[in-house]
Amino acid sequence: MDARYLPFPFGALVLLLVLLPLSLGAQLFTQAADAGEAVTDNLPTVGGSWNDLDNDGYPELLITGFDGARNNRLYLNGQDGSYSTLFNSPFTQTPGIWGSVLGLLGDYDNDGDEDVMLCSYRDNAGQKLPLWLLRNSGAPDYELSPDTAFSSPNGSYPTATWVDYDLDGDLDFFAGAANGSTDLFYRNDGPGAFTRMDTLSFLKFRSGFITHDSWIDLDEDGDLDLYIANYSAPNANTFHRSMLKETGDPNYFVLTEIEGLTGTAGANIGVNWVDYDNDGDLDIYLNHYNARDRFFRNDGNLVFTEITGQPMLDVSAYTNFNIWADFDNDGRLDLALAHQLGGSSKGKIYLNQESGFTLLSSEEAGDISTTTIAQAQSAGLADHDLDGDVDIYVANTVSASTSAPNFLFRNETGNQNNWLQVKLKGVESNRNGYGSRVFVTAVINGDTVRQMRYASGGTASYSFQESTRLHFGLGDAEEVISVEVHWLSGTVDVCTGLAANRQIEIEEGSCLASGVNESLEEEGGFQWLNLYPNPGSATLACTVIFKRTTRLFWRLVDENGRTCLSGSSIFPEGQYRIPLQAGDLPAGRYTVELWVGRNKKAWPWVKGR
Repeated sequence: MDARYLPFPFGALVLLLVLLPLSLGAQLFTQAADAGEAVTDNLPTVGGSWNDLDNDGYPELLITGFDGARNNRLYLNGQDGSYSTLFNSPFTQTPGIWGSVLGLLGDYDNDGDEDVMLCSYRDNAGQKLPLWLLRNSGAPDYELSPDTAFSSPNGSYPTATWVDYDLDGDLDFFAGAANGSTDLFYRNDGPGAFTRMDTLSFLKFRSGFITHDSWIDLDEDGDLDLYIANYSAPNANTFHRSMLKETGDPNYFVLTEIEGLTGTAGANIGVNWVDYDNDGDLDIYLNHYNARDRFFRNDGNLVFTEITGQPMLDVSAYTNFNIWADFDNDGRLDLALAHQLGGSSKGKIYLNQESGFTLLSSEEAGDISTTTIAQAQSAGLADHDLDGDVDIYVANTVSASTSAPNFLFRNETGNQNNWLQVKLKGVESNRNGYGSRVFVTAVINGDTVRQMRYASGGTASYSFQESTRLHFGLGDAEEVISVEVHWLSGTVDVCTGLAANRQIEIEEGSCLASGVNESLEEEGGFQWLNLYPNPGSATLACTVIFKRTTRLFWRLVDENGRTCLSGSSIFPEGQYRIPLQAGDLPAGRYTVELWVGRNKKAWPWVKGR
């Protein structure tokens, strides 16, 4: 296993542990009134982003707002729960960066720090504005990109995503249009060099407007497809399937119907793709402006089943946002949303439990359900204080010309349950790892649970981008069996044997195929390359290289040390794939052992149900 701890000042590698448990029975969220300027500034805020801009391990907060540069803010994390404004930045001082609705963070030049693309709707005079690309020159002093050739037409762009659509290892950029503007797509041809692509089939002139674009590998063929949600007619929701893997052409997309998800125009405000049922694929939740929200389970092969009968689907109101995280760290994704009722918003928390979703009472949910918010434009997630649970920041607006404070709600779960946070570092893939899927397997309350998170370069709630540090609740599990990363390059890393309650960084290629990538040249003349799939079901296979003719003995051992399967054979020099048939064994945790003489190599394996 080669999973790195996140870097902290002076190059130290620090293991973050939660040491001080909270008392049981505390409310889930409290309003962080002591968070400094991030909650005391009065701004008409639309969106924002969480990310670590100065590489100290703590996420900074970038927010965007209406009517002028005075409403863009970059808040530095003081590492004590408070935030202060960085004013000496073009992000807040450059004339013309006005009317921003979102600022998307992505390392477009793959230099190890986060850059920003600002998208605007219109300025306070009603004029449309261009995109602005800001390059992070470090620590974090934002400067406009040195690529003076980058420019875009003026327009209204309420949604956007950093995406590596051509799988070449750098981030391209899509901006969805509104109000008589045309969608934009820029291909990244190397640091500071973008080419506008204007013939892609999904680019449209929009008389209405897009509210959300999602770049996801929905058909699981290894390239990124595009789902577009629209607010109003004549634009219906559409799905554009990438044919890159089938044809080799990254510019070839096929408009594809998906029953329930495409072909109808609804007042969609936000879209979130999450694996709520821990079955390894992406389900979809759509929140609406003037109707009940809709929720669909992914059954595979582009087939979706609409979910009904859950409490959050029984409210017919303007849903401001839907955001998903494991708020109680029990191993299931929970839902936070806000409804606009009676001229104000209040948050609601729905816990994901075995029997379905349960709405927490105001006393249980805490301040997020009792605080009156003028209008919650959007919300974002991050563990802002690094205490092992996910906090919520709500962007609040009365109107484009009326200022109001934003809200930070601190999660008080503490370490009643365990957790793990994963940050990605792409090598062949883009540096952020956008487009990757991360699976964490652990035994929680006696059951083997495999959770999945998707690393997105876009927004999760209308105009708010969540932290790129992926959070997993682990319940009572004090260690994880494996962390499996499926990168856009096709590389699969599987890091194993990790303790809970810490942050890790996984560099692409550091745990190739199974977490085993080590030579046993001096230990019997063989090298174990991988064990796959892990977790698995009926069949698993070991890939082994023999340096010379070798007799190999292997066996599969259960948790009680009992040998369940065994065998031996003589192998000439070369590489071999050795299958093990485990279909008749019960689900559980096992150990695979390979022996050459007295030299043994062992690795854990999980058999699913």
